[in-house]
Amino acid sequence: MRGTPASIATALTALLLLSVLSSMAVPASLRSAPLTAPSAEGRSTSAEVFLTGGGSTTHGELSGVIAASDNGFVVGGDVNSSAPSLVFGPHTYIPSSPFTNGNDFFLASLNVNGAWDYVVGADHTQGGITFMSDVDAHAGNAVVAGYMYGPVDFGPFPLSTAVQFDGFIAQADATGNWMWAKGFQTLPNSTTDSSIPQAIAIDAMGDVIVTGYFSGETDFGGTTINVSNAEMFVAKLDGTNGALKWVISGGGIGDQTATDVGVDAAGNIYVSGVTQNNIRFGTNSYNVVGTQDSFVLKLSSSGAVLSLTGYGIANQAFLLSSLAVDNNGDLYVGGSFEGTFAKNGWSITANKGGTDLFFIKEGSTPSNQWAATGGSNAADGLQGMDVSSRGEVIFTSFYLDGTFSAGTKSTTGTSSPWAQTIDADAMVGGLTNTGGWSWLDVTASSAL
Repeated sequence: MRGTPASIATALTALLLLSVLSSMAVPASLRSAPLTAPSAEGRSTSAEVFLTGGGSTTHGELSGVIAASDNGFVVGGDVNSSAPSLVFGPHTYIPSSPFTNGNDFFLASLNVNGAWDYVVGADHTQGGITFMSDVDAHAGNAVVAGYMYGPVDFGPFPLSTAVQFDGFIAQADATGNWMWAKGFQTLPNSTTDSSIPQAIAIDAMGDVIVTGYFSGETDFGGTTINVSNAEMFVAKLDGTNGALKWVISGGGIGDQTATDVGVDAAGNIYVSGVTQNNIRFGTNSYNVVGTQDSFVLKLSSSGAVLSLTGYGIANQAFLLSSLAVDNNGDLYVGGSFEGTFAKNGWSITANKGGTDLFFIKEGSTPSNQWAATGGSNAADGLQGMDVSSRGEVIFTSFYLDGTFSAGTKSTTGTSSPWAQTIDADAMVGGLTNTGGWSWLDVTASSAL
């Protein structure tokens, strides 16, 4: 996703303080300005620019994703219809789903000074429900993707579904007015048929890349694909009006889940995903080796399959949940894993207890590659990561339990036990451009 002159650590912390994060949220990507040197205890010395928040009085909101915009950040999430309203500074959004415990998505914009520019959603009053998947921004406009049930109006752009859930993508301008909205249409041949966008990215031309999974017969906007088993899709939409430019699909027996998507300066597209079965995209295939494997699919700007790279450990789980691409076109991936993973002369081992975090730089040459790992004595999970213009990795992880250690750095959760002695804190951290651990920090809370 696109870069921003503001600090990613501040942006991620602001998101954490906004609300409780949805466990299903797909992490969004940010870039940071160059980081300052870490302090002796391993905490970042980057100055805090602002601290802000927003939400409802009933705690019915779930903030899930954040992305950099040209003048700040866009934040997306969900709100339960039982909440009377969402308040972000001077702006208020009233949920409109008529269902008891229904769900509305929301989109909010925050400028670099920490002031809220707008909060917006859609009209669900005719019987709609929506769920947020991801957001991104380009040239002052914000794009949101998710899935919906029933009729939902995005200003002058009405959408509706014929099945339980179908995907939507919509773009708002700098003041929160909807510019266009598009919905996928799946035929109601089966009660389980649907289309679910999971991640989006915007390329340098402003076109929108969306990926997720679908089952059955789905019209993506002029191109219909029919599958008997659930498969992944990758589609490109015209950023000016949402028209479909192309769509491809692939997968195998069983389910495949998209976890992230990114675009390099040349327009090449990188999609990460998770599978428990062998997969194929075009003529490229990957055979799984573990209980849960991951992969990165690389496409050209026109949708041609360029490569399919798998990640797996025999009898273990390897979850690649986030990716990023730097200014040189080098790919970075991160997630959680068990066991020992080896590649190109290096290896990493999860030995802290449960699953540990990993970060890998897939440079163009072996000398430009590295891997790093860290963890606590519990099951650690990566929620989001990106890479700065200097090749430094910044990440966030939630529900930190006990002490997280990596390299010579460590940090300990500070909240009171939330459930079953879990310290429900959130962690942010950074790695150098050579894979060394530079800083770690946690949020402080008396509860969640």
